[in-house]
Amino acid sequence: MHTGTLQGLHVLVTRPLQQARQTQQNLMAAGAKVTLFPLLEIVPAEDAGSAQQQLAHTSHYDCVIFISHNAVECAAQLGGESFINGLKYCQVGAIGKKTAQALTRYQITVDFLPESGFTSEDFLALSALQTVNKRSFLIIRGEGGRELLAETLRQRGAQVAYADVYRRVCPVESTADKLKQHHLSQQIDIISLTSSESLHNLLNLMPDNSWLKQIPLLTGSQRMASDARRAGFTADIIVAADPGDQSMQQALTLWRQESMK
Repeated sequence: MHTGTLQGLHVLVTRPLQQARQTQQNLMAAGAKVTLFPLLEIVPAEDAGSAQQQLAHTSHYDCVIFISHNAVECAAQLGGESFINGLKYCQVGAIGKKTAQALTRYQITVDFLPESGFTSEDFLALSALQTVNKRSFLIIRGEGGRELLAETLRQRGAQVAYADVYRRVCPVESTADKLKQHHLSQQIDIISLTSSESLHNLLNLMPDNSWLKQIPLLTGSQRMASDARRAGFTADIIVAADPGDQSMQQALTLWRQESMK
């Protein structure tokens, strides 16, 4: 990304704080002003003991599926070296390339990965997963994730279990007054959203949000953009190819260039 392509643009980044620092650096290198306002925080699962028990028996499954890079990192912390070693005895699936990259850092071979896309639908479309009768799957995810993956695999004849290794919560420091003050003192030009949970948390924080819905959004999926439109956002909504930093910044840069013509 060329320095200055986002010069003067004020971006509100809502990623979890531990993931937002690199995003901030990338945007600032392109000339943007960045305010970090995390709308999600990744914390341990409520029942970490149950998750650890599931992870201890990873090798008993035919395939282990990781929903996100957070699932990889939290499972590795909970399960430790024995969990990582157990993955050598089963096949491994990753929902999206960012998740696959996280697995690769632990030297885990990824057997199932969509060529494009990062959703359960993309994963379920893989030809190797059309016939899974009597195969056993462990889905590693955060609490309260979508049920589509498990339901579809079960419909195809598979046995499916979950290991919930983390929770997504709204940080206590994310307050409506703080956000409104940011906007009043330093006009926010666009809000970056990388998950549906972040959008929901934003709306829950701001019950009086008519002003908020006039700010453009940068979203990591069409589903998020559709949710935002249904919620009443009226300004531009830019949809990136995926919620990764590179795709989000590319989409933002293109929008910025178009708006300045």
